[in-house]
Amino acid sequence: MTTPVLGPDGYFHIVWMWRNTPTANTNHHLSHIKSKDLINWETMSGAKLTLPITQSTAGVVVDSVAAGNGLINISFNIGWDSQNRAVIGYHKYDANSISQRWNTRWENSKWVIYQTSNWTGFKWALDLGGTLAIDISAEPVKIDASGRLVQEYYNVNSGSRMWILNESTLKPITDTLPDLLPGLDTLKEVTSTFDSMIVHLINDGDYYLRWETLPENQDQARTGTLPGANILSVYKIGTSTATVPRQISAAAAPTMTRISRNDLTIIPSTRTSRVYLYTLDGQLVAEEYLKKNAPTVTFKSLPAGSYVCMVQSLNSLMQHFTVIMR
Repeated sequence: MTTPVLGPDGYFHIVWMWRNTPTANTNHHLSHIKSKDLINWETMSGAKLTLPITQSTAGVVVDSVAAGNGLINISFNIGWDSQNRAVIGYHKYDANSISQRWNTRWENSKWVIYQTSNWTGFKWALDLGGTLAIDISAEPVKIDASGRLVQEYYNVNSGSRMWILNESTLKPITDTLPDLLPGLDTLKEVTSTFDSMIVHLINDGDYYLRWETLPENQDQARTGTLPGANILSVYKIGTSTATVPRQISAAAAPTMTRISRNDLTIIPSTRTSRVYLYTLDGQLVAEEYLKKNAPTVTFKSLPAGSYVCMVQSLNSLMQHFTVIMR
């Protein structure tokens, strides 16, 4: 099960699934309960529950997925949309046995199931035991700083990506690179010199826990030389510890034009696809796409203060520079 997650409704929410055997593909029946005090539990509709919860407890099933259908106890979670409706995300196979990301939302007193991804030709093999290599994963849906419903995901074939979702259909409007807070890109870079190491980065509010290991090996013994001990680090990202990203050279810097006291126009010097504006503590203020017939971006009504502007080129390279609005 997930750990209890405090929602905007004041309830702690727990999501879980049942599993028959050590084989991963025997997960079934995604389920949910909630509680105000972690002692007295209810169904999502508010029906009081008697402990212990069993497979026959009425009202707790979110999606009655049968065993053998790709439900996996990895990367299942709960988030909320702009109307504070609970959205439970998970993975299972579609009708063609293709692995997909699903989001199920509580609407009009029932769980409504949506298929969010539309991958083709990809099936995550789950008839295995032990710790599996993660072929697909996703974060809970969330509202970003600009008010969009977004969901970050990972697919072994495409890497780390992010959907901007249509809130009505929970279908992607745009499939893009994730938004990285200024400075966090360096935390995702492997620093170990040992071959094949990967970075683990867990976020909780302003705090990030970071460490490096070898990837999953399905609980099998490894042969050969193993990496030595490395550092487990905790970072706090906030106004008191904000790090301004590196300055770019004057030759590469975009032109900035003030068109009024609070309006700023960015004229990139390279072929650019997107321009982001952040506060120094990493809050996304605005994001704009450049169009062929309008190769500039104007940010309007900016409060006085310092901002970090990130310019993403068509080859996904990022340029960073600082803007001070007085």
